Amino acid sequence: MDTFMIGGTAQGEDNRFDDEFFNDGGDFDGSEFKPEPAPPNEDEKKRLQRLERNREIARKCRKRKRERASALSDEVTRLRETNRELERQLQISQSKLGQATSGRGNRGKDEESRRLDEVKRMGEMLKQRASEEEIKDRMKAYTEMYADYGKERMNVIKILFSQLEQTLMPTQISKMLLWLLSHEDTFYNDSNDIWRTLLKDLKLDDRQVKEFLSHRQKLGTQSSGMKKVLKSLKLLAEEIEQNMNRRRQQMEHITNLITPAQQAKFLLWIEENQACIHLLNNLWKPSQKVDPEEVKSKSLLK
Repeated sequence: MDTFMIGGTAQGEDNRFDDEFFNDGGDFDGSEFKPEPAPPNEDEKKRLQRLERNREIARKCRKRKRERASALSDEVTRLRETNRELERQLQISQSKLGQATSGRGNRGKDEESRRLDEVKRMGEMLKQRASEEEIKDRMKAYTEMYADYGKERMNVIKILFSQLEQTLMPTQISKMLLWLLSHEDTFYNDSNDIWRTLLKDLKLDDRQVKEFLSHRQKLGTQSSGMKKVLKSLKLLAEEIEQNMNRRRQQMEHITNLITPAQQAKFLLWIEENQACIHLLNNLWKPSQKVDPEEVKSKSLLK
């Protein structure tokens, strides 16, 4: 019987070919015939590029905003500190600081009122059972503002020393006289333009010039004395700052032995027992008596 043919190929052979093709090794999964993704057209490329540019612009914008916010925050901090320093100077100039009769702790009435409000708020925090961390932050702010070794007290001292230094500095007239009389003899010849111009403008006669120059040595001693006083003032300021830093370390070491809540309770206890605390003030009044031996020893050191 003849084999049935399709397209010139036996049907049996065709089926055998299909079996061999699809079952060769058993590894065929159809992946050879998966179509590759079509490359993006020009419009799609432009859209993707535009999205990337927008993302970059947004990133830069957010960065500028953060930098601007940080700069504004720094400026606010600086302006607050400047404002606080101006307030200190105003208080000092109006004699509101350094007057023991106007408020406890050498503070003015307004400053003392703010301090008492802060103490009251700490008492309320204790009643409300605030956390130790919250009380710690409050006590730290109170210490920096009102403690005798806090930043506020140190800033006031620096302002006072700066004002005292400016007060001790010679005026323009004194500076010019000290400078004029500090030169060698050759400066006072007629050939010197400054000296000649001064004599001409003031119309000094010979007697006045002679008297004027006779004070050269005395003014030279006065100039040295001024410089010595200013140097002593600077050394005193440094000594006070070192003393306050040592006091700060000692007091912090002691207060750290108790919890922040206990520190706040101790502060409230002091406020409630001012009659007893008042007796301690006499311990810190400087003695009016002068020890002769101390004066003698100091004179020998000079």
